[in-house]
Amino acid sequence: MVTDLPFPETLPTLEAQFALLAAGRKAAVLLPHWSPQWRAPAGFAVHATPCGTFFFDPRNLVAYVIDRDLAADEIGRVLGYGVPRKPARPVGALALLAADGSEVLAVLVDAGSRAAAQAALEPMAGPAQRVELVPVAQIIRGRLAWWTQHFATQEKLTHA
Repeated sequence: MVTDLPFPETLPTLEAQFALLAAGRKAAVLLPHWSPQWRAPAGFAVHATPCGTFFFDPRNLVAYVIDRDLAADEIGRVLGYGVPRKPARPVGALALLAADGSEVLAVLVDAGSRAAAQAALEPMAGPAQRVELVPVAQIIRGRLAWWTQHFATQEKLTHA
């Protein structure tokens, strides 16, 4: 299923998530191993795990909780998504969108998890941001379009 595949978040999406973290509106940010390297903001902790590196405020979260939730396959709890994991049959992605419609973060939901995810994402939203249910394909297309434009392909390298 396409929702099982990793589609890396864009750099602007990650920057927006780090801004939420710095503002105290997001519990943690996960950078999977295939994501670009990132320097932790001052005062924030870094914890390497088998699925990637977590950045978090050590006053609000400890590495033990990250390890515990990962072992229980409940990564969504650590990330503050309101749901423990991706649903087997998502109906869409509940997305926190910037004013221009770009993704700040997205959580796959089904009918049973949408309300909990909505309750978790709404406090993260800034004044010009909104939480909206969108097709999963919209999130994937947005991510792929950004990376396609910003990834150094062989063609771009040979024509530079």
